[in-house]
Amino acid sequence: MVGSMKRILVILMLFGLIMIGGNYAQKQSIHKGGNEKISAIKTPTQIIDSLKIELNYAKNNKNKNDLFLEIAEKYINISADSSIIYANYAKTLAEEIGSKQNIGQSYLITAKAYSKKRQWDDVKIYADKATDFFNQINNDTGIANCYFIMGNYYYGKKNWDLANTSYINAIKFAKKMNNKTLECDVYLSQGNMFRRQNNYDSAISVLNVALNVAKSIDYNNAIVTANVELGNIYSDLSNYVESNTHYFKALNLAKEINDLDKIARITNNIAINYDIQGEYQSALDYYRESLEISQEMGNKRSIALKYGNIGIVYSSMGDFNSALEYYNNSLKILDNSKDKDIIQNIYGNLGVLYDKMDKKDKSLEYYLKAIEISKELDDKFSLAMGYGNAGIIYIELADYDKALEFLNNSVELSKITGNKLNMSTNYSAIGKVFEKKKDHIKALEYFNSSLEIANSIGAERNVSISYSNIGNQYYLMAKDFNSSDSIKKEEYLSKAIQYFEKSEKAFRERKELDDLRKSLKLLSDTYYSKGDFKRSMDLFIESTALRDTIYTIETNKKIAEIEAVKDLKIKEKDIELLKNSSLLMESELARRNNELLNLNNKQKIQSLEIEKQELKILTKDKELNLLNKDNEIKALALTQKEFEAQQKANEIKLLNNKMSYDNMLRNFMMLVVVLLASLAIVLFIFFRRKNKDNKLLEEKNSLIENTNIELATLNQELTENQNALTKANQILEMQS
Repeated sequence: MVGSMKRILVILMLFGLIMIGGNYAQKQSIHKGGNEKISAIKTPTQIIDSLKIELNYAKNNKNKNDLFLEIAEKYINISADSSIIYANYAKTLAEEIGSKQNIGQSYLITAKAYSKKRQWDDVKIYADKATDFFNQINNDTGIANCYFIMGNYYYGKKNWDLANTSYINAIKFAKKMNNKTLECDVYLSQGNMFRRQNNYDSAISVLNVALNVAKSIDYNNAIVTANVELGNIYSDLSNYVESNTHYFKALNLAKEINDLDKIARITNNIAINYDIQGEYQSALDYYRESLEISQEMGNKRSIALKYGNIGIVYSSMGDFNSALEYYNNSLKILDNSKDKDIIQNIYGNLGVLYDKMDKKDKSLEYYLKAIEISKELDDKFSLAMGYGNAGIIYIELADYDKALEFLNNSVELSKITGNKLNMSTNYSAIGKVFEKKKDHIKALEYFNSSLEIANSIGAERNVSISYSNIGNQYYLMAKDFNSSDSIKKEEYLSKAIQYFEKSEKAFRERKELDDLRKSLKLLSDTYYSKGDFKRSMDLFIESTALRDTIYTIETNKKIAEIEAVKDLKIKEKDIELLKNSSLLMESELARRNNELLNLNNKQKIQSLEIEKQELKILTKDKELNLLNKDNEIKALALTQKEFEAQQKANEIKLLNNKMSYDNMLRNFMMLVVVLLASLAIVLFIFFRRKNKDNKLLEEKNSLIENTNIELATLNQELTENQNALTKANQILEMQS
């Protein structure tokens, strides 16, 4: 009997261990799958979601505080508002745990977020708070970062000297701590600042330093950014080959590190280069690639910018309706309170578009709207550009007083922001106003100012245009003199020829054919006035031939643009059809997968039903075996009865809820193992004591007789239970 019980216990215990092992293996598999999912995270949004999940399991406030800061930092480039919210959570928690380091860090992140929103006053408020906390704890890293953000603040305010001073201080602290990452980041911002000042030599020098530092520590993000900034500079300098060389270096590395935000920005910049060079199809291809990534990231600001840029391409192609469509699409998704800087740009682009459509009043309307937003944002750089654009429209509308007012406003703001190129352009426009007003001396003064500034910054096109404008003034002044003052007239005509020849040479070198044609025509007129009819005729013939060449080029270009627009429309329709087809295929595939899934589920359910029935039969067999055991084990019989009742309850629950079957079965088997193990121990002790206490049992016959009476009663009960189980088995056989 004892041997039989031991064998049963061993079998049941092994079964229980298998069940436990199976559940452990399942948990291990799930955990592994979770790790694989985490490793597959690609986008910043997914990283943030992962950090939020981790936040839910944070063990203490210190961990929560660190996670709040990390989430706030990640949000800066995605949602500045969300970054501010989480930084505030971090600050509140840091105050509770008394962490000045984290309080300062939360203020610093808030300042960075406001920098993204271009809310410069708020940037300074929080940067000053961060500086105060970092100074209290002598945190050089925090202080360096505060100098860095203050440099960005002054940059945003276009206070270049203070911005540069802040950047220099940040670099000193970074070098002191040998923090090359921070040092590199500051160099990048400093280089960008020099670029905005048109100080390209300094910008290139600083950015190359940043690039070398980044390469020395394998700082891939900075390597990408440095190449992008260098690409921007060479694009400003119209060296598009060199520009794209840097852009593609940046793009390849950004794809390697899977930085979607930078990929979107770089493809956008490459598209701009192609747009400027008139390669509109390539421009649209890269803009669309950039747009798709921005849509994938859910970045509405970036999406709006891409819509605006695509609108610019269509405007350049002469497809004004498509341009308007994309500009309006951009405005639709922008928030009037949060995205004013982009709205300002779209209004400016609409001003340019309506100017091309020769709708001057409509053009002026949008330029003025852009100006109002620039005032709200205190964006002096954009405000200067807006005043300049509106001033030129006023010239075309012959409202010269208003033109002078706006152009002078633009000049003053350009002086503040250090935008010398815009100053040169505006001086040239003011000169045109005085030319229209027949004040040639004043016009010459402004044209010479434009030339001087253009020469100082190497703006070759502005230099060429200034030569032409100055030459034209001398030509007009010569025409105003009568024949009695021939000496003065000859002097002006000679000066006119001198400047026209300079402009003609410059335009010829730059292959700017239309401007070259105009210079040749003006030279022809000047030589005619001077009496050199042969030279005049030669220049006139060249000018006329060039006009025909330009007409042919423009006609071919126009035809090519029309064809490009047509091809583009066809391509867009093909893409749309392809997307629709893809959606249909995905829908059909999903439907088929669902059918297969349902079929598999049915098969699994049937298999589970069979297994369940087999387990029920096995369980009943085990119950019958246990009921046939020695009647001496009263405790076992009573426990078995409770077990049978529990088993029946479990069976009812299994029928009502199949999904919880495995867990209940596991718990049941564990219970059986524990109970039987306990009983095995009891039996072992019982039989050991029985051998020792035989003499004691003989002396207690009367007690045994009483026990026999009780056992007889129990046997009768067991017989009744056996009959009940027989009936239950018959019912189960009928069900199966």
